[in-house]
Amino acid sequence: MKAVMIGLFLLMTSLYSFDYELEKGWNLLGAVEDIENPYESFDSGAIMLYKNDLFLINGINKIDSGLGFWIYSDRDRIVSIGESGTISNEEEEEQKPPMSDSFTSSSDASAEVEDELSSEDDYIISPDRNSCEKSGGIWWSKYNICRGNFKVALEVCEQISAYLVEREDIVEVINECGGSVGDYKNNYKNAEYQKCYKKFGFSPSFVWVDREHGSRSGAFQMQNGTYNLQDKNSNKFDIKCVK
Repeated sequence: MKAVMIGLFLLMTSLYSFDYELEKGWNLLGAVEDIENPYESFDSGAIMLYKNDLFLINGINKIDSGLGFWIYSDRDRIVSIGESGTISNEEEEEQKPPMSDSFTSSSDASAEVEDELSSEDDYIISPDRNSCEKSGGIWWSKYNICRGNFKVALEVCEQISAYLVEREDIVEVINECGGSVGDYKNNYKNAEYQKCYKKFGFSPSFVWVDREHGSRSGAFQMQNGTYNLQDKNSNKFDIKCVK
């Protein structure tokens, strides 16, 4: 039985929301808010909770904020805890049209941002859902983004005859959006920056860059504009490519 502690990241919503990435099998999670009807919310019949020196495996009607719990998932998927404290499965949300093999946008503002960064030889693209899943990636419907470990990221980009983004590509996005690499406090508070990187098709989460260091590789957390090295085998981050 493989236990995976999934990191949380904060999204800019009207209040807060938290995203959990579940791998197939058992996952160890922590409740950041009270979770009502966890079996229904997680679409899982297998939940274990340690409370008052006892392991509870049946009749769990609520998981209190701050408690850890085990949950079994029959597939790789992402679930979100919204501001109300309930959880919704991403797969059950209304599906948006998948992005094409080249960078696409849903508004004129997005197109303007794309034009500012694109050139004839080098531009950021978002893999489509078919290419993503064909190469073993996970499709995140909320942001129309492909996710996977570092190996999958390389394979997804190769699938569409492209290359994984490099550190300089992401630095350019952050700078263009009015952020500053590593200045996590100001980036997080900068409302324009938070809007801008999403227009490029990024989520607030981590995105891989093509910079390997042994068992780790570079990744940016777009919400904070920070860069660090992450385990390239166990982590599943966003995938962006360049042509």
